Amino acid sequence: MKLSQVNEIHIRRFMAEKMKTLKPSTVRKLIFVLNKILREILKDKNPCKDVAPPADDDFKPHVITDEEFEQIHNAVRGTRDEPIVLLSGWCGLRRGEIFALKWDDIDWEKELIRIDESRCITDKGCYIDKDPKSDNGFRNVVVPTELMDLLKELRKSQATVEMKVKPLITVKSKVKPEARIWNTRPDTIQPIGANWL
Repeated sequence: MKLSQVNEIHIRRFMAEKMKTLKPSTVRKLIFVLNKILREILKDKNPCKDVAPPADDDFKPHVITDEEFEQIHNAVRGTRDEPIVLLSGWCGLRRGEIFALKWDDIDWEKELIRIDESRCITDKGCYIDKDPKSDNGFRNVVVPTELMDLLKELRKSQATVEMKVKPLITVKSKVKPEARIWNTRPDTIQPIGANWL
């Protein structure tokens, strides 16, 4: 048996072991990265070249119905989470986009919100606000009047609280905490539908 065949067996075992604890899509990514590394290092002797990655998992997102969204809205009505849920459901904002919003992103007269950042977590556990992945991510979103009224009330209530409170998360940004609409961790809110993905 050739050395390359032995190495291929090891890679197949590695893949089988990872399939026990990880999703197929994650194992596919591992195999693609490993294949690229080995191809660069070993050139034509790559033991990974004949290993087919596992089939991708059949992920089918559940897009909630109007009735399901109304139940969610009723559950959070009058709470601090109501504007967050409505920004997702009514305006199509992603979770990271919502938690990166600043007060100056809102055009109160035109009832628009400017989306130009998204909050994400780094591998060191620190949150950063970064630009959207594509030019289509930069956009202005129309906000229903009812939601604009909720945001105005939120702004008034925040203005009455002294800003001596330490921010709840570490965000690498030049933006002052009081300029943000929400100064909490994005992962405190769980996805409710396709718009959060």
